[in-house]
Amino acid sequence: MEQVDLTVQHREIGKKFAKRLRRENIVPGIYYKNGEVGIPFCAKALSLRSIIYTSETKIIAFNFEGETEVRKCFMKKVTFDPVSDKPVHVDFVGISDDRKMKVEVPIVLVGVSEGVRLGGVLSQVLHRVSIECLPQHAPNHLAVDISNLQIGKTIHLRDIPHENIDFKIGEDNLVVSVAASRVSQEADKATPGKK
Repeated sequence: MEQVDLTVQHREIGKKFAKRLRRENIVPGIYYKNGEVGIPFCAKALSLRSIIYTSETKIIAFNFEGETEVRKCFMKKVTFDPVSDKPVHVDFVGISDDRKMKVEVPIVLVGVSEGVRLGGVLSQVLHRVSIECLPQHAPNHLAVDISNLQIGKTIHLRDIPHENIDFKIGEDNLVVSVAASRVSQEADKATPGKK
């Protein structure tokens, strides 16, 4: 999993202070780890851009300005303003190298399906999946090669190579399928000798 370095500042808690930060284009946040008391922080919106505006899950190595201790975490949640669509709050969850973490990662389709080349319709049902693993085994995303996927065939979670990670949902969940298009089905019916 890709790691991003981030420097943050301590902040006071309270709505007035948070509003003032947001006016200055600074995003308030909170850092949690294993039931410890949350640590409030704030960071410039621009420095959070590579963490917030991506489909990939990233490990964040952050430290408070003026301190040397580096904390590893990932972004659990981001809240956006409903009008301006700017981030107004982030939640970071701390991780330890020796403890499994639960994180949601995107599923990325790789290649062009053989079934699509023959006129089929590709349907990706599952776009993200919750996994549990040690931080050093956490992927940015799960890559699914669909180049050999034929019309009428499917790929389930169990078909994705997933060494050192556990899926938090059933492995029978459908990820992607290729179905015959309506046009090709109608053409088959119109062809003499086909049913």
